[in-house]
Amino acid sequence: MIIIYPICEFIPIYHKEHITILNRNYSANYRRLQYGMLAFRSIWDVLLFLRASSTDQNLNAFRSRLPVEQAFDLLYETATENDPWSVQTTRSRYQERKYADLLKMLPKRKYQNALDIGCGTGFLTEGIAQMAEKVLGIDISVSAITHAAARLAHHSNLEWSQGNVTDLDVIGDRTFDLAVIADTIYYLDRPISDTTLDMISDKVASLLERGGILLLANHYFFFPNADTRLTNRIHNAFKRCNSLELKREYRRAFYKVSIFEKAP
Repeated sequence: MIIIYPICEFIPIYHKEHITILNRNYSANYRRLQYGMLAFRSIWDVLLFLRASSTDQNLNAFRSRLPVEQAFDLLYETATENDPWSVQTTRSRYQERKYADLLKMLPKRKYQNALDIGCGTGFLTEGIAQMAEKVLGIDISVSAITHAAARLAHHSNLEWSQGNVTDLDVIGDRTFDLAVIADTIYYLDRPISDTTLDMISDKVASLLERGGILLLANHYFFFPNADTRLTNRIHNAFKRCNSLELKREYRRAFYKVSIFEKAP
């Protein structure tokens, strides 16, 4: 899942005066923003972002009148091909490129037990399954994991369960040597407190085996905005977790990735 801004918000990056206002360090940030625009490799990439913005608006409308689980279920059930963020579209390759990049950022090893929190319909989970003996995908939406299970039934090493990132008791006492949380935490009910973020980071860390890897990814822009500030707060909460050590951090076009390792 992704949070997207209308395309009009990207247009001013071509004007130097806007960049200068946003940040005095013009040259570095201008290069970064130009790089970000390269993520749009076709008109279909642009349309993907526009549709994602509309999806977020629909989700907010559903959440205003339904419990959060039912809101996400309705979002998936009413979306074309049950894919509200067009993650599986073949016209735009943005999400495919992004998920391939995320998997390349992971330490190269064979994982035994992996956990994908906020798995949606399992597009990224499918990639994780090629790196791990067993993968558990968890999502707040029963509809999402039902469609994921049907679509990926040919993968014998995939397992699915309904669960919320703020309540992972469904996992029980299982532990994992890889956990992935991509584009998930910023969909919690606002406002999201530091206390909640610390609770989530501590719980996720407790699910990791010693030496286990956590990949955390959230949307990110190279200029100030509220959602990017929230992304930084999310990542900082995991950095505060005493049992997690930050190994690498990446900033790419429209997303930020932190790779953590649990202390041995």
